[in-house]
Amino acid sequence: MPTFIGALVPGNICANALTPVNPSSIFFFYLSGLNSFHTVIYVICGSEWVFTRLYYTQ
Repeated sequence: MPTFIGALVPGNICANALTPVNPSSIFFFYLSGLNSFHTVIYVICGSEWVFTRLYYTQ
């Protein structure tokens, strides 16, 4: 598992987006070829899709 060291989030985001949630509500899109050191995570907060990018060390 990657070690998350930080996060960049937009101003309007659900509070639980950075806390452990149901794995079925998180979708990992590994952007291989763009940057091997980050993962884009989309989290469902109610009926809204919110965006956060977590940086991790390999």
